[in-house]
Amino acid sequence: MTSFQPEITGDSFEIVTEIRFSDALSGSLSQFLKRARYGLLIYGLLFAGLAVAAQLIASNTLAVIALGLLLAGLSPMVLTAGLIIRDQRKSGGSHIEQRYHVCPSGIEVFAAGKNGWHAWEDLWDAEETSRSFLISPSPQEQYVIPKRCCSESVIRRVREYLQQTRILMARES
Repeated sequence: MTSFQPEITGDSFEIVTEIRFSDALSGSLSQFLKRARYGLLIYGLLFAGLAVAAQLIASNTLAVIALGLLLAGLSPMVLTAGLIIRDQRKSGGSHIEQRYHVCPSGIEVFAAGKNGWHAWEDLWDAEETSRSFLISPSPQEQYVIPKRCCSESVIRRVREYLQQTRILMARES
């Protein structure tokens, strides 16, 4: 693990964001779907098979089992959304301000209750969506950088760092 500290150079810059409920929800659901993609596919095929079997043999028991499995499969998404809604209500519906110091060697995060330095090559995952950048130092942590808070030049520079990070991640695996 790299133990560099953030450098202040002409290549470094600050991003100040205001995290909204929709940012947190879309980031969490994006990670959930990314991690559970194949599980959801297998689950969907199993559910469809049970539903077809129930229709073929006209069994109410199989139909009830299929419905139960469908609800069980949706429960992680509902739980994730519920936890985010609860946290939003606890904060009084206010937005959360986060700051990021971005430089060629990594990203320093100043978040609510947690600050930390993460070298690009030490990230567990990093990706870009249509609305934000998702930075995951570990499977349990995720930082969201909404693109609406960034200028075009900042978006381009963060994208370049993430592309370099994905190249490093691909070499290690």
